[in-house]
Order: sequence, then C-alpha cells, then structure tokens
Amino acid sequence: MYRIFIPLLIFSFYKESLATFYAQVMDLRSGEITTYPRGTHHLMFASSQKIFTVFSGLSILGSDFQFDTKILTDGTTKGGKLLGNLYIKFDGNPDLRESTMLYISQKLKGLDINEIQGNIILDISEFDNKPYPHGWTIENQNMCYAAPFSAVIINKNCSAISIKRKGEELIASSLNDFIKINSKAKYHLEDCDLDLEYKGGNKYLLTGSCNIKNKTEFKIAVREPILLVRQLLEKNFQKLGIRYRKLIVSNSPAKAEHCLFSIKSRPLWAIAKEVLTRSDNLLSEVIVKKIGAVYDEGSWKNGLRVMNSFLQRQIHTLENDINIADGSGLSRKNLININSFSLLLSKLALTNYRFSLYSTAPMNQNCRIELDDKFILKDFMVPRAFKFNQLPPERILVKTGFIDGVNAVAGYIMDCNSVPIYSIVAVVNNSYSEAKTNRNNLAEGLEKIICGLDSKNCFLQDYGKVLPSL
Repeated sequence: MYRIFIPLLIFSFYKESLATFYAQVMDLRSGEITTYPRGTHHLMFASSQKIFTVFSGLSILGSDFQFDTKILTDGTTKGGKLLGNLYIKFDGNPDLRESTMLYISQKLKGLDINEIQGNIILDISEFDNKPYPHGWTIENQNMCYAAPFSAVIINKNCSAISIKRKGEELIASSLNDFIKINSKAKYHLEDCDLDLEYKGGNKYLLTGSCNIKNKTEFKIAVREPILLVRQLLEKNFQKLGIRYRKLIVSNSPAKAEHCLFSIKSRPLWAIAKEVLTRSDNLLSEVIVKKIGAVYDEGSWKNGLRVMNSFLQRQIHTLENDINIADGSGLSRKNLININSFSLLLSKLALTNYRFSLYSTAPMNQNCRIELDDKFILKDFMVPRAFKFNQLPPERILVKTGFIDGVNAVAGYIMDCNSVPIYSIVAVVNNSYSEAKTNRNNLAEGLEKIICGLDSKNCFLQDYGKVLPSL
C-alpha cells in the first residue's frame, strides 16, 4: 500500500520570495494525480522538455529513421570526367564530421572522377536559414551548447580550443585550421572573467582575465558551419587533384536525380538516446526542424506546429497547455502545463519504444536490479539517473533540466521489478541561487515526495519517523 503525504510538501528551505517549487506525481496504476501546490501551473522545464521532442520525433519520423546526405549529379561520367554538376544535398545529418568531407572527395576519386566539368553545388535548402530558435539569449551564441543550426552540420557545429598561460598572457589556439582565435586575455591570480567575441568568418577574440595555470580545453560554437564545410571541401579536392569550375552554396533544391552515393546517420533511436543521456541541444533542434521538413519547410515554426498538434492529440490537452519554442528547452519562451507533462509520461508507459538505461548507482540490498548498457526496460525513455542522498537511485530514473533560475526533473519511480509505478515531474522556477543550491533544494523536495509515496523504501531516518509504517 502506498500513501501520498501532502504535508511533507511544505518546504521551509526556500528563502527567496520568488523561488517556487512545483511537483506533480501520478500513480500509473490508478491514474491518481497529486499536485503541489494545487492549481494549474505553466512552467519552464529546461532540458527535461527534451522528452517531448524525443517522443514526437520517434513517433512522427519513426525510430529507424536516418538522415541521408546525398551526393547527386545531373550529368554522366566518361573518361574520368563528370559531365555536369555535382550536388551535395545536406539534410541536417548530425553525424557528419571533418573526416566526412575527406570521405566525399575520396569516394569521388574512387569512382574515377578526376574532373567535374560543371559546378559543385552545396544544397542547403532542407532547412530555413534561421540559426537560432525564439527565446535564446545572445550571450550563449558562442558556446558549443548553443551552436547554430542549418542543413549543414559538421562536428556538431563545435570546435575545440585550448588556452595556456605564457607569462602574464593567456595564449588561445584552435584545434581546427579554419577556426581562428586571437587572445588579448591576461593571467589573473584570483579573478576569472573571460569574454569570447565573434568577429565574423569563424574568427574570435578572447579578452578578460583568468587564473589558468595549466593548459585548458573547451568547445566553442562554429558560427558559420557552411563556410567551414566549403573550406574543407576545397582543401580536400585540391589535395586529391579533382578539378571543378566553382563551388556554389544554393538555397534551391537540387535539380538532379542520379545519386552517386549517400552518407546516412545513425538511426533516430540512437540519436534520441544521446539527446536524453547527454542532453544534446543541437540534436534536439535538428529533430524539430526535420519534422517540419517532412511536412513543409524545415523550420522551427513548422516543426513545432506539427509537434504541438501531435502532442495535443496524443495526450488530449488544450492548445495553450503546451507552448514550446524550441526542442531543447534552452528558450526562455517555453511554458508547459505541469499536468501535460504527467500525461505525456503516462502515455510513454503504453508505447513500444525501448531504450537502454544509464545508471551510476550501486545496487540496493533489498531490491537488486541488473542495470547496464544492454539492459532494456520496456517503454522507458528517460535514461539519466538523478542522485538522492539515501534513496536507492536505481529506483529513480529521470531526465534533468537546468538553465539559470530553473531546475527540473521528470521521469519515473520504479518497483523492484523495474516497472514504472509513479511518474514524477518536479521543478524549481524563479530561483537565482547558485546552481548547486537549486539542485540540493530540488533533491530535498523530491526526497520528501518519494518518502511520502513509499515509506517502506524510504531510507531517510528523519522523514521515516513521521510516516506511517506500511
């Protein structure tokens, strides 16, 4: 028997007047819902929102869907020459790397193509040219987690840079020959306030100061991925001696039917798993734009319109209950009814999607479950573990979410047979404490909820004393 103890949801640890804790728990067996505080709440859930994107993408596109970058021509080959144009049709394939650009030129050489008598045309018409969704902040745009989106994605549109100290100066360098970074930053014993400014043409300026003693590496966004792809292709074609007229970027669909070869991505289920386990923003947004491209133009407007319509039909919510501005949860314009989130999780418990689970937790002595990369829990799509102080982590698997002022988790509490018995959605909004404090507050609130749900498996002494014995 399980009991829900609402009095335990009065949280005294919030000192900020605007910081608010919201939670909703659904008993997946009876359908009973408990909401704290009572009422209808439209909230930001940050990256926990990616569950909506993954569910929509797998349902609309199919779990085995693959992006497919096609190399096309409107001509024929004869005597080592391609008599016509060569088209590279980019479709948002998120698995393309720098090595892919070399592979394309090597593959053409292997087809005995040494000269292209027409042009090389980069077809980027699959998606619109809007690089960022509504509600993203400008200061994020040089960071890898906020890399720009287009039909062209190379190295996830990120590049690694390194910073090392040389006397009082901080020297910055890029690990990519076509990404240039100039540093005017200085070493400072105590302070660390660096600023990265984009100067155009994939060139950046680093200013400010920081206490960097050893070599430090991190990733930045490649602001012009189309330019990078163009430079890589030109380099590789020259290296292999393949001649051509011009290299052109086109927003018009390729007028060619003959496919020389193509480069496929991983299946969507594998991409979706990475979205959830690594909280990958770029992959989330690519799914949204691809949904739009299937029905019309590959844009956030079209993709989100299709997603919202699909979700409303699936979980029977009102039009204004799900207001999604992007696929990743980074936008400040996202507002979702907490009840809609619970309904989505209950819907997932009835689907046939399967995901490998991720767990860093030791096994609970009273409830041993074998969890590894090959373990499959039917219908479970949230493979990120959230750690609580003394609760058995293998029983609690949720997708976390964080942006400034927002901490969230959404997922399931499971029984010892690895069957989800409760869905849980919890979020702190409008809290501007340090991230660690927010996470601790959220975890403390969730511990109280979980102990109220299932005191038999609650290992917190203080809370256990006020709970009835079952």
